[in-house]
Amino acid sequence: MVQKSPHPSKRRLKYKGQGEDETPLPESRQASEGYCYFQMEVQVKDITPQSEAEVTRRISPQVKIVKATLEDCERLVYLHNRAFLAATDPYSPISSKDMMRVLNFRDNILLIATIWGEDAGFLILGFDYYPRLDPTWKEAQVPEGAYPPPRRENKRFYNVGYISGLGVDPRWHGRGVGTTLGATSWKCFKVQNLVKLKCEVYEKNHGSYNLISSLGFKKVGTKTYSLEQSRAEQLQRL
Repeated sequence: MVQKSPHPSKRRLKYKGQGEDETPLPESRQASEGYCYFQMEVQVKDITPQSEAEVTRRISPQVKIVKATLEDCERLVYLHNRAFLAATDPYSPISSKDMMRVLNFRDNILLIATIWGEDAGFLILGFDYYPRLDPTWKEAQVPEGAYPPPRRENKRFYNVGYISGLGVDPRWHGRGVGTTLGATSWKCFKVQNLVKLKCEVYEKNHGSYNLISSLGFKKVGTKTYSLEQSRAEQLQRL
């Protein structure tokens, strides 16, 4: 993890899960033990036409997806804070200032899902460049981790995509909003010629885990954050 930036790369999929049947630990105990997140990945080469067709089949025709602009900042803040107010993830409200920084960072893609004209959910996608995944890297020593993306054909070149945030307004649970947003992320990533997709899922958020697993992601590790780390600038880091 390097210096903080407005990149929503905490990589934690924040999706209001269903079917929670565990009693959460007291916050004081959670704070001392830390919060564990599953690191999830899928290789783009492993996404077959059959699996893509299966995911596309689950898109709800009632859910309409629009790309957010800077003018949608307050809509996104409202959706984010409603979606995660009662979620199992460690939570603190996001401010308009922080959401605006996410909207302005690099080539982030933010989407809003609507049902019958009402905002129902949102999706935040981010991108990074990892030299070790780029066979055209020319230097003798290849840097570890993310690196500033090079420019190719007059645009930034990325090889890793992230689902950085996904939330559904509790009023619209069970309407296929989360699944439709997740399936839409595939379409956005597909045009980027990426090598790998990533996200992080809070271990107690079973709804998030089930959703992201249905998109082909596999658990590849875990990472524990302190209470302060989990709350601080939740959509801003590299």
